[in-house]
Order: sequence, then structure tokens, then C-alpha cells
Amino acid sequence: MTSKKNSTVGKFYAVSKGAISQVAKHSNRAAVVLTYLTLKRGQQRNNTNVTTWGRPKVAEVLGVSQRHAIKLMDELRSIGWGKSYQETAMVDAKAWNEQCGETELVPPGHPGRGDGSNKVMPPYGDDYIYLPNSLTERSSHKKYSPLGQLYHLKDKDTRLHATMLLLSLYEHLDMQHFGGADPAATIYIPWRYEGESKFIGFEDYPITLGYQGKAGSLHYWAVDFRASDGHHWSEHMTATHWAFIESITGETAAADKHAPKFWEAWRALRDLGLFYHAAMVFDEDPLKDQDAEVLYPLWIFNPAERKRLDTQGNHEGGLAKLAGNKAIRDCVNDDFIEIMDELYANEILLDGPTGLFIAAAHNPQAKVLGILRPRFIPNTTDGQAGWASIRDKAAEWASILRKRL
Repeated sequence: MTSKKNSTVGKFYAVSKGAISQVAKHSNRAAVVLTYLTLKRGQQRNNTNVTTWGRPKVAEVLGVSQRHAIKLMDELRSIGWGKSYQETAMVDAKAWNEQCGETELVPPGHPGRGDGSNKVMPPYGDDYIYLPNSLTERSSHKKYSPLGQLYHLKDKDTRLHATMLLLSLYEHLDMQHFGGADPAATIYIPWRYEGESKFIGFEDYPITLGYQGKAGSLHYWAVDFRASDGHHWSEHMTATHWAFIESITGETAAADKHAPKFWEAWRALRDLGLFYHAAMVFDEDPLKDQDAEVLYPLWIFNPAERKRLDTQGNHEGGLAKLAGNKAIRDCVNDDFIEIMDELYANEILLDGPTGLFIAAAHNPQAKVLGILRPRFIPNTTDGQAGWASIRDKAAEWASILRKRL
């Protein structure tokens, strides 16, 4: 979700995409990037380049000592990408005021509070990434905030790569058009439309994947996916996807066939619960057609989030059960109805890291794609519109899938 800065007030904050890139480039350390993200959370509403947060907040959010927080902030102060005081990651208000004209003066802060001064964090370029406040907040059942969890990852390279991957998902977030991060600009989870699916206890009754037929106005497909952390996705990768991977870890298609560093960062971020797989049904393939539209969420692969969404009564947690039951009721394909009925009755299809799903759509060119969705969505105008769109479409399709022929 990168755009020109707007004035929408909500539970989110803006960070300069260019400044973040410079901080990562010059420090090559997740700790410094995370310090920057933490301090930006304290930006003033009337001047988002000025933060009132300092050492105590860095220590609290990242889960480090006050002494170490001072070192991290000193390292951030030392980063610059030009000769001007406006081309630095962070400048104390007093130093800023000594160098700038009267039109750029900022309040010096309160010497008796925190580390004693406001800080100026100039942007670099006009593009901003919007982040939710939740990234800096620790829940009651967690030892650290989400940014703190990233800071405490054991491997230093994975720490940096996972941080930059999360920022990239927010940069390309488009809830209204994709239900998560743009799959063409980032990475997506491919779903299978060919081959067979077999399940423990039902090995003698494999399900043939792909198009299953039409009943009434709806077309039906049996689809599944295999979550093997990316190695089998190489054949699906385009030059754009490899460019995305290279921007995170420096790995390339020619030198790093399976991008091990990227997938290590992926696993770390996934295991922290900071993004999840949202299987979305589109009327066309969004990777090939820029006008493709989201029809509805098929399944959210995060039990806690799925439960939270479903308790709101809008089926935003996924319509997989309704689609499967609709296919069974409409007797789409006699060859697999009996086994499908048994599998759905026992919820075998929806269990674990793999699963067989039935998707339904009016358009015979419809496509299921696994979209990456950050766990916390910033409450921007775009974020609100995106949630509203998904909610309305899920309710509309729930009504369609409940109808009998």
C-alpha cells in the first residue's frame, strides 16, 4: 500500500519508503530498521516528520535494555545518504533547528522526558508505506510486540530479510482488488487444477482435480495446493517475482534456483503469524488480466483470524464449506459426490497444511489464487474500503451458495 501521503487519521502510521530503503542499505541490520520503524510510530499528527518517541519506547517495543536502545538510536543518527541535514535518517530537534531556516523549526521537546528531545526523521522521495500501530504493541499473551518478535529472531540475515519482506507486503497491500498483497508484484501461492488428491483413509478414492462441471448457473472446480515452502513454486515464478525476491535477499534465478534465504525469511514471518495465506476466488486470473476482480474468500489459513472474521457473521473467513455443500447438493459430478460428502462431513478436506476445496463461480475462467495477507491491516481509507468490499462480496456469495437449484 504505497501512495502519496494522505491525511486520513486512524490506527496506522506512515513511513517513507525511500528512507527505509536507505536505512536498510546503509546499516544492513534489522535492528536499525526496526528502531526506525519504532520511532516513526511516535510521529506527530501535525508534522509526521517529527517523532516524540525515544529511548524508552525503543526499549519497550523491541524488548531491549535502555542502554542498548541508546546504541541503536546512535547508529540510526549516523546514517545519511547525502550532504544535507535533510538527507539523514534522524536528527535531534536541537541540531535540526540550528541548521534549518525559521520556516522549518520544530519544537525541541521536553528535556525531562525520555531521552530529552524530539527527533526529525526526514522522508526520502514521495512514496509512503502505511503500517498498523499493532506492530508496536504487545498483546497480553506475547512476550514481545511484532517488531520485537522480528528483532529477536536468531539468525541475523533472516531477521533483516523477514523485516523487509513484511514491509514489502504492506507496500503492495491492496485489500479491495486482491484481498491482500498484489500477487503480481510480490509472491503468491499457486493452487493445483491438475492431477489427483488423496487423503488418509481414502487412498482408494482419489479426487481428480480441475473442472467438475456446471449446475444451474454455476461452474465448479476441485482444487488444492501443496505448502512446501516454495521449492515447487520455481516453475510458477516470473521475472517480476524473481525481481521481488532479489529486492529482499539479493538472490537471483540464475544463481539461486530455490531462493533458500527468501524462503527462510518467509517461514520465519509465517511462523510468527505476521502474515497468512488467504485463498481468494477471482473471476479471471489476476496474473494475466489486470481487470480481474475478487469474487469471494474461499478459505483463510489462520484459525484464529478465520474464527474472528466468521464471528462477525459475514463469512469473511471463507466460503469453502458452503461451496462444497452446494456442489454436493447440486450433484455436480456423480463420480466424486459420495467421497466428497464423506470428506466434508468429517472436515478432512479443510484440515492441515494441504486440502481439497471446491470453488464455484459464474464465469468459466474463474481462478483460485493464494494471496499473502498481513495479520494486521492498517486502518487507512483503502484498508477500510477493502474490508467493506470483501465483506459485501462474501455475504453476496454466501447467499448464492445457499440457494438450491
